[in-house]
Amino acid sequence: RFGFTQQRLQPLLGKALKPSGFASLDDPIVPGDIRKRNLLKILSPAILRHAEQVGAHYRAYLENLGLDWAHSPLVDIGYSGTSQAAMASLLGVKLTGRYLITSCRATRLDSSGLPYESWLAHQVKLEHPFFQHVQLWELLLSATHGSINRIHPQTLEPVEDEPVLD
Repeated sequence: RFGFTQQRLQPLLGKALKPSGFASLDDPIVPGDIRKRNLLKILSPAILRHAEQVGAHYRAYLENLGLDWAHSPLVDIGYSGTSQAAMASLLGVKLTGRYLITSCRATRLDSSGLPYESWLAHQVKLEHPFFQHVQLWELLLSATHGSINRIHPQTLEPVEDEPVLD
């Protein structure tokens, strides 16, 4: 996400793969593989530096739009509130969420102290009929443009990068 692709990581990976225990990018990763944790520990300073830049550009973009990002809610289809939690962390604010529907997984928002409301249904079980057709709802309710990958640092405009399949 946000343009942190394999291509951008390539210079770092050369220094991080072997110390983390990987022989190459083609090594399979199995659940509980300690090498994944080792790799993330090695890469985390670069990832965090990149995230700080992304966060600064995103905050500047919202301010440029005139949005009071500290008090404007995130509006989303819903499910578990993952985007709200991530955006709140990125912006450093207690972001409110407004959702079409939330599943029982949204309770983590409660434990994080992030306020939210659901219009159609609140904290329903994943067996709810809505969740049996998530892709259809995403298709019908999503924007017609591609995902916003990042905010351009000079123009402060959203960038719809081509999909990266690496």
